[in-house]
Amino acid sequence: MMTAQSYRMNMIETIQEELELEREKRMVLIQKYNKGCTAIDAVQYGLVVSMIGFGATSLGAMLTAVGIPIALAMDVGAVAAGILSIANSRLGKYLKAKMNKHE
Repeated sequence: MMTAQSYRMNMIETIQEELELEREKRMVLIQKYNKGCTAIDAVQYGLVVSMIGFGATSLGAMLTAVGIPIALAMDVGAVAAGILSIANSRLGKYLKAKMNKHE
C-alpha cells in the first residue's frame, strides 16, 4: 500500500514528465513554423524581384512600337506577382502568429 508521501512524489514525477514532453513538442512546432516563415520570406523576395523585372521589361518593351503585346504580357505578369505577393504576405503573418503562440 502506498503512503501519501510516495503517492504525491509519483504524481509530481508524472507531471514533470508531461511538462518535458510538452516542451519538446513546442520546440518541434516552433522549428517547423520557423522553416515555413523562412521559405515564405524567400518566396516574398522572389516575387518582389519578379515584379520589378516585369515592370522594367514592360517599360522597355513599350518604348518600341512592336513590343506592345510583350509589354502587356509583362504587365499581366507583374500584376499576378503582386497578387501572389499579397497572399504570401498574409500567409507569412498567419504562420508568425502561430509560431508566437507556441513560444
